[in-house]
Amino acid sequence: MNRFADYFSNYVNDDTITYIGNGDISSFTVSRQNRELTVGVSFDSFVDYAVIDNAQNQIAQAMELKKVHLKPRFPKSQFSLDGIERILEYVRHETHYSQEVMSEKLGLTRKKYRKYEKEIMYPDADTLVQMYNLYKCRPSMYLNMYDRRYYVMQNVWMELDDNQRDRILRMVKAIKNII
Repeated sequence: MNRFADYFSNYVNDDTITYIGNGDISSFTVSRQNRELTVGVSFDSFVDYAVIDNAQNQIAQAMELKKVHLKPRFPKSQFSLDGIERILEYVRHETHYSQEVMSEKLGLTRKKYRKYEKEIMYPDADTLVQMYNLYKCRPSMYLNMYDRRYYVMQNVWMELDDNQRDRILRMVKAIKNII
């Protein structure tokens, strides 16, 4: 397989290549009529979708395309829908820490840490900042919002035509005016 960096290093900044450059290209789809490019990229570990968004915009601008869709793919064993919701557990395994070590690093009791990991309870803002400082993962990833909900919304949004998007935006504006 070819790496993302092999194809796109001239179109995205160095930080993007550092973060997602080792992903393997698993598929290409080009729509000349719509001037769109869709690229499947396989990753071995979790990925920050803000970086994906940024890369899509950089490639689209550099290649003068209307839209670029980067579709992350993960090994099913790690990132099935059931696996994604356990991002904190995944980070712990990747760092080779026990729950006890993780809880100590975050200044938490083991019981409280376990509740965060199993998503029985969500971390407070201070703990999220500590997690970011230790592991460099966006806090929203730990809250189980960014990975699935944002990505699903983005994919649904991209499937809509311009008329449908415009109708939704007008509806949201109308709701805001009511509130």
